[in-house]
Amino acid sequence: MTSESIWDVSASVWADWEHLGTDGSMILPFLPSVQSPILVVGAGQGMLMAALRQDGYTVVGIDSSQEMIAEARQRRHLEIQHGSAEELPFADEIFATVIIQTGVLTERPHTFMQTVMQEAVRVLAKGGHLVAGLALFSAGTKAILSEIGLVYEQQMQLPRFFDLWHAGPHEKQWAQLISNWNHITQAEAANVVIKYRDILYATYANWEQFAQPLRDQELAPADVLRTLVNTPVPLFTFDDYSSLFTQNGLTVCESYWEPEVNTLNLMGKK
Repeated sequence: MTSESIWDVSASVWADWEHLGTDGSMILPFLPSVQSPILVVGAGQGMLMAALRQDGYTVVGIDSSQEMIAEARQRRHLEIQHGSAEELPFADEIFATVIIQTGVLTERPHTFMQTVMQEAVRVLAKGGHLVAGLALFSAGTKAILSEIGLVYEQQMQLPRFFDLWHAGPHEKQWAQLISNWNHITQAEAANVVIKYRDILYATYANWEQFAQPLRDQELAPADVLRTLVNTPVPLFTFDDYSSLFTQNGLTVCESYWEPEVNTLNLMGKK
């Protein structure tokens, strides 16, 4: 399944999840540098666009999902252009600010991230600012996920999150999964479940919150969710993201980390 169809499938339930992305509060630390015109890449259902326009900015949005664009039109009466972040349909250096939404670069291969950054910098005016929402996990969070088995060899094992949800809220089944992932005894795995019970139940509950609206639409949530997380993805550090900026001619000038939602918001100047 392509990234476009992934977001198409997610569109009808995204209203309950969009707060996890780049909202107006994410931009607050960077407002002194944000100027019009602004391009929002991965505009989704228009939450950030609406907030910026309300504050008087001139904003253009683009998204790869026709379904997300349709939701933005219905929910917020916004017109968002359809297109790919890897090939932006805009001339060079015409936006004073480019904002790459969190979902665009989160859990994606490095080659994809590099192409998106190159395109974003191309349409960014000289002296302009680029803000990107990125995923960044604390050392403590990574340690916990590693002990459970959800992080292995510096990769987020996304299919394993699906396995936890698909097993249902059954601790014995979770222990069996953890035993298999970490090559430990069932008793040792059961202790991991006891130690991180709250985290495991919260993970299950979050996925179930996403699954129920799919059932309401007579879709098979297991098929959808399995497709959304069908491969492990690399975990990036702050230095990795900083290098991504500098390699594309940007000077990192501001950062804001929200550890509770594992989000790094990074700003660079061209």
